[in-house]
Amino acid sequence: MVLTACLFAENIILYNGTSISGKIFSIKDNEVTFKREKSMGDAKSPFEKKSLFNEVARLEIRPDKKSDQKKQPVTALLVNGDRLSGELIELNGSILVLKTLFGEVTLVAGTLQALFFGENLSQLPVDKNFTTIILNNGDELKCRLKEIKDNKVRVTSDLGELELTFDRINALVLVAAGSLDFRGKDFISVVELVNGDRYSGRYFSLTGLKFKLEPMWALKAKQAVYEFETASVANVTFKNSGAVFLSDLTPAKIEEKAYLDFHLPWKKDKNIRGEALRINSVEYKKGISCQAKTELTWLLAGDYSSFRGVCGIEDSAVTGEANLLITADGKTFFEGKLKKGGAVEVLDFDLKGVKELKLTAGFGEAGDAGALVALGNPVLVKVIEGKEEAVKVSEGVFLVGKVTIDKNNKELSFPARVETRTGLIEYLAVNTEGKGYESILISEARPVHLQVGLIILGLQYGQNLNMRNDPAEPKGSKVEIFLEVDGKRLEMKEVIYDRVRKSGLEGGEFVFTGSKFVSGSYLAEQEGSLISSFKDPGAVIVYNKPTPPDATSYSAYDANPVNLPAAAHPVTVVIKAK
Repeated sequence: MVLTACLFAENIILYNGTSISGKIFSIKDNEVTFKREKSMGDAKSPFEKKSLFNEVARLEIRPDKKSDQKKQPVTALLVNGDRLSGELIELNGSILVLKTLFGEVTLVAGTLQALFFGENLSQLPVDKNFTTIILNNGDELKCRLKEIKDNKVRVTSDLGELELTFDRINALVLVAAGSLDFRGKDFISVVELVNGDRYSGRYFSLTGLKFKLEPMWALKAKQAVYEFETASVANVTFKNSGAVFLSDLTPAKIEEKAYLDFHLPWKKDKNIRGEALRINSVEYKKGISCQAKTELTWLLAGDYSSFRGVCGIEDSAVTGEANLLITADGKTFFEGKLKKGGAVEVLDFDLKGVKELKLTAGFGEAGDAGALVALGNPVLVKVIEGKEEAVKVSEGVFLVGKVTIDKNNKELSFPARVETRTGLIEYLAVNTEGKGYESILISEARPVHLQVGLIILGLQYGQNLNMRNDPAEPKGSKVEIFLEVDGKRLEMKEVIYDRVRKSGLEGGEFVFTGSKFVSGSYLAEQEGSLISSFKDPGAVIVYNKPTPPDATSYSAYDANPVNLPAAAHPVTVVIKAK
């Protein structure tokens, strides 16, 4: 299936720092095909077939028709940085309902950091014990939130019980907002709209002139997939390939030294004045900007293999000379003098094993603070999953993490617990990082350990699936899977029910496809997928079976409560070569 579009992208930004202007023609099998805009005398062939998740970091959209989308009355700020504007219907207890341009959204209140009724604030007060209401006159009221309904906020405070209308409130900063459970390590994409809204999600597709996104924060509320007209989209950033932008990581330490008692704080993805970040007339949507003298330190924990980007003096600088020093675990990787209008310096060095990355912008020879240092598209590439070693337990029996390999009986096993006893499922088993709400079992066994264990058994993986329900026939060794419950061994037809055929799971086969690597990162580790009931490129083992025309292979199966024990009951998954 080819997803086609007539979409202009002002820039297609690759993870290697390349920025290309062009028109997207199609997205197929995880590859984006687009043609470079040719200038006079440019005879280069179209630049095409760059993997969507592997190589493309961001699409800066320039649609044919600009959206007239306007800001809605209320903006919800989530703890992960997402911003949703709309009409606030209700906040009662732990649930918030917001009516947006794209439909009604139900959010878990613990994912909210603040609600804005007036102008957005640059800095929000934080109080671990109380919700803070900031009134339009600047007053702050510490209180406990009771309810939001009918354009009114009801709270209790030292002044007693109060009822405030929206028109009196600038912002409401919630107490002790929790973290979002994303069921995985990273996002696949972030869609930024022209009105300033920001939606994060796991699945991304382009059909016609619409972007599709399944918001991570809405999964708990069983939210549907959202569709955004391209005219309303400003940027699409891909977050979970094999790299991250340095500006998306929070520095562990920030030191800024004032020059004559004046210093502008550093900025990310903007120039130091909060405007577009440009170096030698080239605009960078992602980057770091700072004034001398500034020292920024990031703790990397050895998770990255290389650093790429460019550096120079911002175009907005009044004058222009500064020193830039970049060190990794104390070792100098870049040291140079930057000058306004001078050549852009390319940054490309090895980060393997590095735990601390430090950037220091110092005064130039003239000692002035007017030279504003900037990094454009600074990218950290993630480390490929390392080799896992098997520990010998006894003759022919080995242990890799939580996975036991018994070569004597030609089988592998790992512990799990029951998560879902009834209802629609997409997985037989996932790791604790995976989609537990769609899986019968949850296990602490890591996908990479399952992969290694199956290889030790002598099985071959295929790694040929590129998308959900890929029409390709999955390659790899065939396996049988059993569930041991209190000493009794169950077959999969006793555990999974085929709702379309109205029978136990039969007629198909489990295949060791082995997931896949995406820009050096093992996809199964990112998504926590062990065994899926459909052709999932992210799972280690997939179930392959022809699907009836009236169902999709990831919406045809239920957990069978007749043979499953109670939730949280311990079980053992056993896998044998077929």
